[in-house]
This record gives sequence, C-alpha cells and structure tokens, in this order.
Amino acid sequence: MAKLIKTKPEDLLNLQSGDFAHFVSDGIAINDVKTFEPRHRISNLDKTINVKTIRIFANILFSCTVFAAALISGFYPISLLIFLALFDIRSVKRIDFPINKSSFIPYKNIEEVKMIKGILGLNYAHIIIKDDDGNISLKKLKLYDSQSGWNRAVVLFNRIGKLNLTEKPVRDLSDLKRIVVGNRIEYAVDGDELLLIENGKFIEERVDPFKYFRFIAIIGVIGTMGAAAAKVTAILRRYQSPFDSANKHEIINYLVVVFFLLLTLIPVRYVRKTRPTILRKSDVRGLEITKKEFAIKVKGWGGFNFLIKHNLKFFSSEGVEELKKHSTTDLSHLKRIVVGNGIEYAVDGDELLLIENGNFIKGRADPFKYFRFIAIIGVIGTMGAAAAKVTAILRRYQSPFDSANKHEIINYLVVVFFLLLTLIPVRYVRKTRPTILRKSDVRGLEITKKEFAVKVKGWGKFNFLIKHNLKFFSPEGVEELKKHLSI
Repeated sequence: MAKLIKTKPEDLLNLQSGDFAHFVSDGIAINDVKTFEPRHRISNLDKTINVKTIRIFANILFSCTVFAAALISGFYPISLLIFLALFDIRSVKRIDFPINKSSFIPYKNIEEVKMIKGILGLNYAHIIIKDDDGNISLKKLKLYDSQSGWNRAVVLFNRIGKLNLTEKPVRDLSDLKRIVVGNRIEYAVDGDELLLIENGKFIEERVDPFKYFRFIAIIGVIGTMGAAAAKVTAILRRYQSPFDSANKHEIINYLVVVFFLLLTLIPVRYVRKTRPTILRKSDVRGLEITKKEFAIKVKGWGGFNFLIKHNLKFFSSEGVEELKKHSTTDLSHLKRIVVGNGIEYAVDGDELLLIENGNFIKGRADPFKYFRFIAIIGVIGTMGAAAAKVTAILRRYQSPFDSANKHEIINYLVVVFFLLLTLIPVRYVRKTRPTILRKSDVRGLEITKKEFAVKVKGWGKFNFLIKHNLKFFSPEGVEELKKHLSI
C-alpha cells in the first residue's frame, strides 16, 4: 500500500467544491484529499478539451431547437429564448485556450499564473501551461471565496516564481478635454478617440459589448413586433367580434397583442440608450443633427450601422462644434466645388470627396454601388409587376364602370400601387452618389443645358450615371469639375 503523505498546511491551497492544490517539490497536484500519493504525480498535459468549439456547437443546436419549437408549436414568443444563446456567445469570445484536464502540473510547464477576480467573490487562478510539444492550454483553479484564500494563492504562486500580478493601469483622463453630451454624460477627447464617461466613470470593459447589446436589442424588437404581427394576422383570418357575448374569450387574443407590444419596450430601451465606451473617428459613418438631437452613425456588424443619439438640450454651442470636429474628417483645407443644394465636392488629389450639408460620410463610399444596383433592380421589378398586371387586364378586359364588374377596379388600383411603389427605388437611383469619386472610376462625361452627368464604373461592365443640376454650378465650377474628371 502506497504511503500517504500529508501535505504541510503552508503548501496546501483550499479550492472550491472541497478540492485542494498541493504545492510539492516539482509541481502542483489537484485532488480532493489533504494527502499526496505517488499516483497524484501522474501528468497528462496532452489531455485537453476545446470548450470554445463545444459551446459554439451547443449554442447553434439550442438556437435551431428553439426556432423549430416555435414553428411547430406556433407559439412564436418562445423564439426569444435565442437571447440565452447570444448572451453565452459573448463569453465564448473571451476563451483563448483549450482547457487542460491534467491533475498534476509540473512547474517547468507553467508559463505564468494570472489571478482573476470574479463577481460575488468567485475568484480564479488561471495557469497557462505549455506542454513538451509547445501546445498552450489553460488550467482554471476556483479559489476559496474569501480574501484569505486569495492572499494564500498569491503567496504560493509567487513562491514558485510564476505569478503575474500585473494589473491593467487605470486610464488617467483628468487632463483630457471634455464635451458634455447628456445628464452626467461626457466625452473625453483622446486623439482620434472619444471616451465615454458616465457619472464620472470610464468603463473600458463595455467597449465590445456595445455592438453585442445593440444587435441583440434590435433582434428583440424585430422578434416581438413579428410575434405581434403574427397574432394580428391570425385574428384577422378568423375574425370574431370580442364584444359578442358568445366570443368573450376573443379578448384574450387582443390582450396578447398588447403584451407583445409592451414587451417590445424592453429591447427598445437598449436600442435607444446603449453607447460605445470608445468612439473612434474611423468608425463614424455620418452625422445627423436636428433641432433636438445630435445623432452619430457608427459602423456596426458587417454593413449594418448603428445610430447613437444625444439630446441637444445638454449641449453648449461650443460642444456641438467640438463633437462635429472630432467625429468627422477635417476637409477645411481642401478646395470646394458646389454641385447642388448643400452639396459640394472637396478636391483631394485624384479624388473628389462628397460633402452633404457640411458632412463627409466616408462609410458610404462602398455601399453606393450596392444601393444603386439594388435600386435599379427595384425599378425593373416594380415596373415589370405593373406591366404584367396591365397585360392580364387587357387579356380579359371588362369595363370597371359596368355594375356587374365593380371588382375590376381593384386590378387598376393594383397597377397604380406598383407605379407608386416604383418611386421609392427611383429616389435612390436619382440621388445616391459615391462619397469618394475617383478619377480612375470615371468612364465619361455628358454635359447638357440642364445637367452635368458623370458616367462611373459600376458592377462588371455595368456603368452608373451621376447627375448634377447645372443651376447650382458657377461657370468656374463646371470647368473645375471637367478638369478633375476628364480622362
């Protein structure tokens, strides 16, 4: 029988769930007893588990199960459980290494130990392990939930010379210029970054969760509004008056719709109030200033943008100008060419930068071609639908003024509806312009008595036409634009 050796108290670290860490001569052994045996010295550093992959797969499976349950049962609110998976994905993002399952870790394989303070006193020691093949893994030790447990861990890990207690320095913002944007809300100007200070505190950890929470909130709004719309559709399909004494239970359906609409207020609150802690100038896609609000359009996920709104009643006149200055690219030194009502081009070498109402919205440079192409497809689609409907009417023509054919008027109204619908994409075809117009993209110029049109490269061999009304041009402006765009 192997001899049991009781670990000295000064070499023993109490862990959560009744476990112990034994700091012996050549390594750390983790077991559930206060004694150390030869079998506890067996090291299996190659035994690891990729928790990140498992949790991502589990979240995908859970999400699919939730959506399937919502579709099969018809109870769409259950789809809101998807928030649980999205919340877990937030923490999955922070997993950097696979988890090591070995119960004995030789000191020679320990790269460093980091002490992590969690919430509710749940503290951890993260041991970074490098095995003999150079593979990096992580061993988490759940420390006893007391200050004495934390202090003992610090002493023991410091004794083996592996402790990294370097704390992230607190960012000193006292010397930075401030811009007041709300009730106890300010931006501190740090170069090309605006740091959000709420109630005198700068919470840097919120930098990444901003986009996460905003995205989740928008999905929540769509989900709850969709559930309300689905319920209204079901009510209309089998309509029965709730005021009929025989249909008193119908009032429940209307209460369910009201419940969904009230539920929408929860994610809407996050959509309106969440802000990034660090606002970088490179992420700003534009400004929208009204009589009541100062809104900043910032880069979101993929091509999706977020709008950060501030109430102007908290701003000083200097604050508005300061925020505009630090949120937009400075083009004051560039020559301007007026091409429309509140529209100018700033000449920057071989590029013309579009300025609308004094704002240069850099993020629109790439989406221009996408929106223009979609708009053209929209025009073709709506015009095609109108033409198809007219063809159907002509094939089986019946006078809408004949009392026996009064329903025919509906067909004519459908045609009018499609033609009116065409105006939406036409607006984008006529008004969308690239924010950065490069000379290398110009395919030709067309100048008439009323318009200055620039033909630019589109998708493949497809070209786009950008039209400007000549009534806004000066004679010098026409010559300047021809000079910078001539090929």
